[in-house]
Amino acid sequence: MFAEYLIYLFFVLFPFINIQSFLYGGSSTRSIFLIATTSLLLIWFAVKLFKKKQTLVIPKSPILLLLLLYFISLIISAFVGFNFDNSFWSLATRTTGLWYFLNLGLFAWILWLVFSDREKYRKILLIIILSTSFYSLLSLFGPGGLGVIFKDYPGNAFTLSNSTFAGMYLFGVFLLSIYYLFQSEHKKWWMYALPISFIINPNILNRQVWSGDFSGVFVGEARASAYVIFLSLFALILIWLISKIRNQRNKKIFTYSILSFGVLLISWASYSLVTPNGFLQRIYLKQATAVRPITWEVSNKIFLERPVFGWGMDNFERVFEAHYDNRVLQDEYGNEAWLDRAHNVVIDHLVDGGAVGLGLYILVYLVIIFSLVYSALNSPEKNDRILSAILLVYFPLHFIELQTAFETSISYPILAFMMVSAVILFQRVRKTVNWETGRPAITYPLSVFLLFFVIWSTVWGLSPLLQAEIVNGQMRAVKSAEERIPLYPRLISSPVDPHAFLWRISTDFQRAITVDPEVLSSPSTALNLKKELVVIETEYKNYIKNNPDHFRAKLNLADILIFQNLFQVNKLDEAQKILDEAIELVPQNPQSYWIKAVAYIYMGKFKEAREYAKKGLTLNPKIKQSQEIVDYVENSIKTFPEVELFFFRQI
Repeated sequence: MFAEYLIYLFFVLFPFINIQSFLYGGSSTRSIFLIATTSLLLIWFAVKLFKKKQTLVIPKSPILLLLLLYFISLIISAFVGFNFDNSFWSLATRTTGLWYFLNLGLFAWILWLVFSDREKYRKILLIIILSTSFYSLLSLFGPGGLGVIFKDYPGNAFTLSNSTFAGMYLFGVFLLSIYYLFQSEHKKWWMYALPISFIINPNILNRQVWSGDFSGVFVGEARASAYVIFLSLFALILIWLISKIRNQRNKKIFTYSILSFGVLLISWASYSLVTPNGFLQRIYLKQATAVRPITWEVSNKIFLERPVFGWGMDNFERVFEAHYDNRVLQDEYGNEAWLDRAHNVVIDHLVDGGAVGLGLYILVYLVIIFSLVYSALNSPEKNDRILSAILLVYFPLHFIELQTAFETSISYPILAFMMVSAVILFQRVRKTVNWETGRPAITYPLSVFLLFFVIWSTVWGLSPLLQAEIVNGQMRAVKSAEERIPLYPRLISSPVDPHAFLWRISTDFQRAITVDPEVLSSPSTALNLKKELVVIETEYKNYIKNNPDHFRAKLNLADILIFQNLFQVNKLDEAQKILDEAIELVPQNPQSYWIKAVAYIYMGKFKEAREYAKKGLTLNPKIKQSQEIVDYVENSIKTFPEVELFFFRQI
């Protein structure tokens, strides 16, 4: 009962839990939430196993086998990849590394263990649907929708933090709501309203439609999800028509023909999207930023350097640094200085896991799809056939969603639920006997291992991450540098991307002073802020000592050293040396040249300032900020020694 109700609680809260003070709160909050929930479930299971109140049960399923092989390939990619720590602990923007995957897999296993029973499955299904429907309606009437309620609410708990991630979650639950409607013997009005509650979400249906404005597109910001929701309706109608074929042989022929055609169509579409001047790429560029094709082009070169097992999960940003294409800084390409993903499931997997990782990932989808076809054609139960049809629609269309997006801790739980549903369904139709044992020689060591895993995961992972996230919020609430300084060791204590926490707090520190320089008029305040800058500088140096090839961290450190000039602390020569190292790492990125030019202005070395401003502009004259640096240098030379502080927006 404990596990059952804990999972109920997890899915009830999941759409809403979003702590604003956390770094990238939408994804990090939900990652922490899942890992904490999994830890409690594992403790429950280990205790029951130790007391002989529970046997060890593992599903015999080709889906599970492929998922295990895929996970093993990710582990290998992490070991042979660019940075194992990044792959295991992940980045703050995603928090979905191998550590998260391990917890997600164990969560899914207990989900399967508890909800294989039909009645319990129906309960968890209804809870997921009602919770998400409630979120969707709040989203519609909230600040991100019609603005009827919570007008002054500063948070974004009704957005799932990102329209794309919200759309993927909504799509999955939308299909589950259709299944719940059709499997119910006694259909009620609210069951018909549930699917509609997801379609009218402002991420799916443009909120301007409600005010009578039909001048724009009908779909909301989660365009891919909106399109696949409408496509899913046509797919379900097609499946319904196939189900009316009475001859079983003809039904199989027609089903596998449509399926084969669908696989070919999706393959062509994926290729057309990422191919320069491809048919779908041209359509895509009419609605989205042009930076994606550049990223895909660079990613192809990155993949070819390590084609077998790739670079490891969550190393994309670091690898992209070395292959930096400075066109991404042009306004027409979105002016995105840093890219942490390729935003395409095929290319992301090629970079992360190489050909092996991508091959196993696609194989997981194919095995799931063919197992669902088997269930749809062979199940004697009508409701099982309906569920097979729903899942058959979900997996191919979700793959289509991912052509311009990527999974996060927001979308993974619903994907895991769908996969568990596919495993349960296939086993039920095949009447598969699970592997089960109650032998103490196995269960006792396993229960101890699970408890030690929870302790290790909590002490080395969850607790430091949670501490860093809490401190991240505290440092913004604390107004005194004296109170902030002791918090820095805890801020960067997490193994999950300490650079991101340090970068965010140091950037906010600089921005606050730039916006309100009057804070420096108080000698005591200025002295304490100077001390805090030294702490930030020290932490950056310690980080770079352990990560000497981290280009972005070097830019950040140089910027902090230059910023101290505002406090009459001259560390400009040291900053120049750091920037020279950065240029050596990534000579094609103009940001290093920009910062050097500004530093030379502060040093009064106008010839060098002009030289590096011109070098930055020469790299790519179409980058607007390069010209801004040139203009800043010329204006500063005229007004020197009175020089305006230059704040770099994207380092």
